[in-house]
Amino acid sequence: RGVDFVQVREPVGVCVGVMPFNFPAMIPLWMMAPALVAGCAFVAKPSVLVPGATTLLAEVVRDVGIPAGVFSVVQGGERTVAALIADNRVAAVSFVGSTPAGRAVHRLAATRE
Repeated sequence: RGVDFVQVREPVGVCVGVMPFNFPAMIPLWMMAPALVAGCAFVAKPSVLVPGATTLLAEVVRDVGIPAGVFSVVQGGERTVAALIADNRVAAVSFVGSTPAGRAVHRLAATRE
């Protein structure tokens, strides 16, 4: 009563997903789906320990006809994550992982200009 709800699917730009080693297939799917449905490009940065599932997911995305560049996979560690977060073309960052890594991601994202 007296509450209105409006949902708008509006792209924010490039979204980055930083993923942990556990659940290497499920978490990329959780992260990429809302971004793609909203019309955003998505850059997946899987764990260096298990990059295979995300790489296979990129092949599936390509095979179903999603245009090149809409879903990308970037391999690397902490320096790669820092570079992605610092890139002004990145509008949103999603993270699943350890508390120390989450604090580092938060610190980097919060200090962006």
